[in-house]
Amino acid sequence: MESKKLNNKNMFGHPDFDDVVFLVEATSQEKHSLWQEWSSEYTEKFGPKKLPAFPNTENIFVFNDNFIDTFVSSAIGSELVFLRAMHTAVLKHNKKIEENNNKLVHWEQVGMGYHHKIGEINDRPIYLDLSFAYINDKKVLFYECTSHLVDYEMVENWLKEKFQLIHDETRWCKTNAANFHICVNRLAEL
Repeated sequence: MESKKLNNKNMFGHPDFDDVVFLVEATSQEKHSLWQEWSSEYTEKFGPKKLPAFPNTENIFVFNDNFIDTFVSSAIGSELVFLRAMHTAVLKHNKKIEENNNKLVHWEQVGMGYHHKIGEINDRPIYLDLSFAYINDKKVLFYECTSHLVDYEMVENWLKEKFQLIHDETRWCKTNAANFHICVNRLAEL
């Protein structure tokens, strides 16, 4: 993480936060969309998943055989080797994306959450809405800044002060709604 080294600890200091293992920045609408897209409970209650809230593999360009054949006809030697290697790599990448998009999780909402003041700027409060969900039995904290005035640096510093768990030895256990798959993949490793 930038200049400050993270100590790989959760230091919220409140029992509701003790077992949090990942942070996700998401508005209430984004959180609801994530639940619709990723939750096995949604599928059980409402049937098969509707169109996902975020792009899936249908929106990702696929390097297919027809595309390669167009270039292979004019490629020679090392160009041909490169195109075939690129084709294989992209197909593997597309397959991994598709597998992650089809992974459903057990999602249990925990209470209503908190409205927490993290600081002030010129006598104007900076508030975060904090809510929790157990995803595959791991507690995740969802947060969004809801005050009229938003200072994202203050939010980031407050979160770093309170929560410094890392994964892959260097990456902070924090993401946003668009990259929620990072959270799901990390929870699978715990």
